Amino acid sequence: MLIHSHFSGLGFAVSVFEGSSNHRLIFACTPVDDEVSDMFYSIWWPKVAGDSSDAPPEDVRARVEKQFLRTVWDDLDIWRYQRYVERPALAKIDAKPYMAMREWAKQFYDVPASV
Repeated sequence: MLIHSHFSGLGFAVSVFEGSSNHRLIFACTPVDDEVSDMFYSIWWPKVAGDSSDAPPEDVRARVEKQFLRTVWDDLDIWRYQRYVERPALAKIDAKPYMAMREWAKQFYDVPASV
């Protein structure tokens, strides 16, 4: 399976999963204040060949709900307790792009990050 992700800033991503299921995900996060963000999540699943209905078949709905919608709630349990770390321990392969993104994002904040 291949994953193609396109990011727009820090809080918006469109991902295309090519291979096992060929679905698309949109994930967006908009900060409301220093402690709260609104999160939006949408899944596009390809229609089964010959299906002309406006609603997905029940087996597709059940699979999407079980495999993808449930994971959002699992992730929220993790994200709820995340805190900003000024100098995170990153894998060598991740350090350069993550720190470049953080440096780029600083232009959007008037105040230094609280640790």
